[in-house]
Order: sequence, then C-alpha cells, then structure tokens
Amino acid sequence: SRAFEVYPDCVEFGVLKEGYMYRNTFLLKNIGVDVGRFKITQPPPATGIKASFQPGPLAVGMSARIIVDIYAVAVGVEGGKDGAEAGVASGVKIVSDRPNSAHNGHLSYIQ
Repeated sequence: SRAFEVYPDCVEFGVLKEGYMYRNTFLLKNIGVDVGRFKITQPPPATGIKASFQPGPLAVGMSARIIVDIYAVAVGVEGGKDGAEAGVASGVKIVSDRPNSAHNGHLSYIQ
C-alpha cells in the first residue's frame, strides 16, 4: 500500500501585507510499504500561490519538501480610511499514484 502524510497539514499565514511574498515549507512523508509517486495540482495563478517541489519517486520512510510561496495581492478589494482586509482560503492538491488512496492529501492555508 502506498500512503503519504503531510506535515503540517494546515498553516495559517495571518494578516499579509499586500505586495510582499510569504513562504512556508511542508514535508510529504511516504508512510507506506512501497515506493510512491505524487503530483501537485497548482492553484490558479490569480491566487498568487505557487508550490515548488522536486518530482520523482519517494522511497519508504523518506520525505519530500514542498515549498509554498504566497504573493499577497488584494484584487477587487476596496479599502476604507483604515485600509482593507479580506480573507482567502485555498490549497494545493497532492495526489498519489494510487488515485483511490485514502492518503491523498491537501495542503490548506489561510491568508
């Protein structure tokens, strides 16, 4: 069986300043009993979110780094005299080479 775990499974970035880049690193660990492969589905470019990783097989017990960059943009947000605040929740989808695996993951983050 091929299985992966993501550490941490959720990150809250808090309030972001528009025009700045923010970064967080996740680990994807193969907790299965066989070599596994995974792919990452990127969110739409308009979100300002990009995940970077090294593709390839992941041996049992090994981890891969997934770096998530967020470029803080406030498209369509109008600010009052004290500025604007908007919430965005999104994620990067991680799919193993076994489509029906119960361990397909989803990195979640809130900005």
